[in-house]
Amino acid sequence: MINPDGRGKRCLTSNGLYPEWSPNSRRIAFQRQTGMGSLWVMAADGSQKVRLAVGGSEPAWSHNGRDIAYDANGKVWVASPAGRHKHRLRKGSYEATWRP
Repeated sequence: MINPDGRGKRCLTSNGLYPEWSPNSRRIAFQRQTGMGSLWVMAADGSQKVRLAVGGSEPAWSHNGRDIAYDANGKVWVASPAGRHKHRLRKGSYEATWRP
């Protein structure tokens, strides 16, 4: 993360890729590329890291920030940012997106 003026650069996590900010800008979903890869959520300051899924990718926040859709092994899943209430929506699909 870095301030708009280019100062204050700091690393929030190691091996993190493809950050997706929550709608209220308080959390970030991201992929971590170690081993099989995994999908994580953390607070905007880099604290409170929670792993959502092993092998997860392409996170997409719901408009209200209560859920995250993601791809895992060719199936679309939805989970809360705390990693609970996981359920599969469909298989054979990639890059989950939300529509109003």
